[in-house]
Amino acid sequence: MSGATERYDVVIVGGGLVGTPLACALGEQGLSVAVVEAALPPPLLADAPMDTRVSAIAPASEHWLRSLGIWPRMPAGRLCPYQQMHVWDQSGAIDFDAAMVPAEHLGTIAENRLVQQAALSALDDHPYVRCLAPRRAERLNWHKDRAILTLADGAMLETALVVGADGADSGIRALAGIPTFGHGYDQLAIMTLIETERPHRYTAWQRFLPDGPLAFLPLADGRCAIVWSCTTPIARSYLEAPDELFLQALTDSSERCLGEVRRCGPRISFPLRWIHAVRYVGERVALVGDAAHLIHPLAGQGVNLGFKDAEVLAEEILRAYRMGLSPGEDAVLARYQRRRQGDNLATMA
Repeated sequence: MSGATERYDVVIVGGGLVGTPLACALGEQGLSVAVVEAALPPPLLADAPMDTRVSAIAPASEHWLRSLGIWPRMPAGRLCPYQQMHVWDQSGAIDFDAAMVPAEHLGTIAENRLVQQAALSALDDHPYVRCLAPRRAERLNWHKDRAILTLADGAMLETALVVGADGADSGIRALAGIPTFGHGYDQLAIMTLIETERPHRYTAWQRFLPDGPLAFLPLADGRCAIVWSCTTPIARSYLEAPDELFLQALTDSSERCLGEVRRCGPRISFPLRWIHAVRYVGERVALVGDAAHLIHPLAGQGVNLGFKDAEVLAEEILRAYRMGLSPGEDAVLARYQRRRQGDNLATMA
């Protein structure tokens, strides 16, 4: 599909957890935005089984998603606010309690697909935002004060700024020539949903083991999602083990914090990596979320860094428009990078 060039104020590549809320933040202020997404997830019905991939949404992230009209679109019955967190290792333990902050909760466990679906739905409220899916970015060129993004079907999008929100293996980052540094951990993260002997009591549990952390994240249906980081050989043995052996390993490794682990769902895994972009910005390009930084999952908290990237970038883009500046100007992008790169590196250290 090719034809006339389409023009937008901002083009966001990646319609996931971070890119789509960014589009909402810009769209509600009247900017024209295209969201280019390679593959939309299938609809997640209200009564569908809980999904294995979850995140711990921090209160600050929840507040931002509420302000964009995204949070109310998620069924409350699928969200699990947690009031306490218990963290321990062989040398001691520490407890966190929302009542000591004070706050209603420390965070909320939410399915990634649920957040993405709610954000995609919220795009419908903004007439100047278009979701182009399934579509893929293929080439990035520059002409005077504009960037030209060519899609795989030949369509051309002209814009003042291209945002890479397309994950750890970001194509936009590669097209912009932005290098990264980092390393692998020689670890896999195992994820599954479990049923335990005792209720989770709206508490997140995390034990630091010699091979990596094990987290029990409470779910709205009474189960827990686990994220268990292990060295690759050990992880593979757990992934291939019969359910009864895996459940016993979980029970033992969690020191029976919720009693016996009785049932589990299908197990999935992904390799753990630490990646950081040398720069968050390039010529009329900005990176957010995993495209800029990928960290150890640590109980599902990493997405909050991405939400903050998107919130700050939206602030700088809107500030530029109020001042009559292009959002892709070097000074605008430098402010975004200055506000986020140092904070993210400190968190990742």
